[in-house]
Amino acid sequence: MKRYQRNPQIAARIIDGEAFAVTTDSKLHALNEQATVLWDHLKETVTAEELATELVKQFQVEMPQALQDVKRCLDNMVARQLVVLETN
Repeated sequence: MKRYQRNPQIAARIIDGEAFAVTTDSKLHALNEQATVLWDHLKETVTAEELATELVKQFQVEMPQALQDVKRCLDNMVARQLVVLETN
């Protein structure tokens, strides 16, 4: 099972409930409300399923939709180098 965490090489802050991150290529990334919730939980190494469970709790969506949304968001965050896959 894939596990994800924040990229430790970037700088990020949550301001007024919205996450902002600067990647090593000096690009600023602003995250929407749902992505900010995920970002907050990515302090620890987590699975997509764990993140989807959090979305279900906070946004009252069904688990299949939450999991699909989380996987899409994580793919985007990995592509933008905001999040990395855990390496053992």
